[in-house]
Amino acid sequence: MKQIIFAFLMLISNVLIAQNTFIYQLTPMVKAESEIQSGPAADLFKSTSDPIQYSYLIQDDKASFKPELKINNSQTNQIDLLQISVKSLGEYFYDYNNKLIENKVELLGKEYIVTSNFNDLHWIDTNDTEVINGYQTKKYITKRKEKGLTKDKIFTTTIWIDESYPQDIAPFGLMGLKGLIVKVNFNGVNDLILDKIEETKLKEIQPLKAKNRLTKEEYQKLIDDRMETIRSKRQERLNFKD
Repeated sequence: MKQIIFAFLMLISNVLIAQNTFIYQLTPMVKAESEIQSGPAADLFKSTSDPIQYSYLIQDDKASFKPELKINNSQTNQIDLLQISVKSLGEYFYDYNNKLIENKVELLGKEYIVTSNFNDLHWIDTNDTEVINGYQTKKYITKRKEKGLTKDKIFTTTIWIDESYPQDIAPFGLMGLKGLIVKVNFNGVNDLILDKIEETKLKEIQPLKAKNRLTKEEYQKLIDDRMETIRSKRQERLNFKD
């Protein structure tokens, strides 16, 4: 009987593997929200004052990064801007051995797995340092061009990273540097900040699942083509009014 109990406990201990959990807080789109809330469509949008919690789970050579969404029991039909942002950013799976990242996102009602490599991003050292929540960090930026409604624009992502940390922890797939990302700013709007580090026991981390798989470049082209179509239709309407 004791042998059976021991075997059962060993089985449970293998399923529940100890791993570090990095808890992040994503703050609301303060600037964008204030502009909308003061505009004519304010009644259509819900206030996004509460942050969204993200968890970065790492176990051996695998990791996941995803939002911990709360159940919305409100009866309002208002649009929650932060929830829209969270869904568009999706969740992530990391394969440290092969230096691969999978990002599960939703676009036009379809789910996609967007794949990229750890070294896809070009980071620029700003030579700035800052102590954030007790971590000594260095500041880096990366830029990308994307299509807007009227013209192309530059999107800047800024990170503050503790380069002394022994593991590479990069929320939202922001790999390419060594250490722990303590803070992220998206184009001067949203902030993601490391809140705490916990040790937990969770089931083994699994890759994400979706029928459609694209590289990051293919997915960006899909978005750009969609935006180009919207821009063309918008220009047609403007020309018609003239």
